Amino acid sequence: MNGGGYPRGLPIVAIECKDKTNNGNLDETRQTVARLYDLALVTIPTAIGLPCRIFEDNTLTFWGRRSSRYLSFFKKGTFGIVRAGDFQSGTEALADHYSIKRLGKAYDPLPKGLSKLEASFRQTLNAVKRF
Repeated sequence: MNGGGYPRGLPIVAIECKDKTNNGNLDETRQTVARLYDLALVTIPTAIGLPCRIFEDNTLTFWGRRSSRYLSFFKKGTFGIVRAGDFQSGTEALADHYSIKRLGKAYDPLPKGLSKLEASFRQTLNAVKRF
């Protein structure tokens, strides 16, 4: 982005990497959901007074439509967790509700290891004009 500054808003890709060999639990999944909402621009920027998805302070650049519910946006992008270990069974329902993908084991040999992450990222890149 030209002009410096820090764009704020809902990203289209967010991957949480966990170098933990134990099974990921429900609290870890809740923390990832909280981080996704931390990344989302929920308030209307006062500098422009318009609702938007992304806003950059220095150039007053804005883009996209704001939403009070981001579930539909999370479905479009690549949001997930890559772990050294597996996931506990209770994490699936919460992760699926927020479209947080469990994207494989970080240290599994290719092509199995990060193939889910690569496929999801390619799908997001191919659909980037729909955001």
